Amino acid sequence: MSEEVIKELILDGNHIHDIPWFYDEVNRIFMRGADFTLGPRLAVTIAFYWTKLEQPETASV
Repeated sequence: MSEEVIKELILDGNHIHDIPWFYDEVNRIFMRGADFTLGPRLAVTIAFYWTKLEQPETASV
């Protein structure tokens, strides 16, 4: 039986002052190594991160 891997990702609230800063912090945590960043398109952003968190081996960037 395989072990469940749990990852903890922490957004630093000290880096978040408004919506643009929120996305800067989200991109810092989730988009390392990606050649693009995400912005305030909330529905698309939520769907992307949900997939990345639930199925990290299948979420591609």
